[in-house]
Order: sequence, then structure tokens, then C-alpha cells
Amino acid sequence: MPNRQLEVALQALTTLSEMPADESLPLSVLAPQLGVSLSYMEAMFMALRQARLVESQRGPGGGYRLAVDPETLSVATVAQALGLHTLTGQREPRGEPPAPTIEHQAVERLWDRLEQHALRALEPTRLADLSERTEPA
Repeated sequence: MPNRQLEVALQALTTLSEMPADESLPLSVLAPQLGVSLSYMEAMFMALRQARLVESQRGPGGGYRLAVDPETLSVATVAQALGLHTLTGQREPRGEPPAPTIEHQAVERLWDRLEQHALRALEPTRLADLSERTEPA
């Protein structure tokens, strides 16, 4: 099972992809639909906006809309935008880690290889493949 944040992000982006391109959806509407708090969605969408995967519109009728074509947006790109390890759900470390032991380095290399394999496996899957209106081939 992928990590929960990636799962919620993909559900949210799929919802946005099924909306007309000129419409926005407020996070206050989207969060309850996905069973998460508004603050959780705001933090997630800040990362997605910084990666330019979504754009926001302020004011009445404001909210978020998809900023990229769902036919070209890969699941791997979404995971990377969130700064997540797809296997563990952990965020990429920030700052300097403590001095690792040789054993720690070996395990880290293993996790890095597994992570790269997971991202390569997710790369062919596009957001449009997850949409109810599109059946993957």
C-alpha cells in the first residue's frame, strides 16, 4: 500500500482533473470528501503548488485547479513533488543527517535503490490513468 499522503494527493488531483479546466475547487470542500483535515490539505497543496502541478485562484469561486495535463502528469512526479519516499511515506530528510555508520550507509543505499525502482515503476502511470473516465490499457 502506498503511503497515505501520496494516496490522498492522487485522489485530490484526480478529482481536479475531472473538473472543467476553468473551474476551481476549494480545499474546504475537497478535504472532507477525502476524509482529511483542511490543514493537512493546505500543507499538501502548498507543495503541489510550489511544484507547479496545481494553481490557486483567490476570491469568490476560488480554490485550486490542475495546472498540468493529466495525460502527462506521472504518479512518480506527484510523489517527488511531495518530497516523499514512495515505499515508506517518509519525507526527504532536511539538513545534515548524523554521521552514519558503515552499516547505516549500506542500508541507506539499499533503500535508495528500492526507491529508484519504485519511482521507475510509477513513472508510466499517468494521472489520467486513475480517472474514472479513462480505463488504463
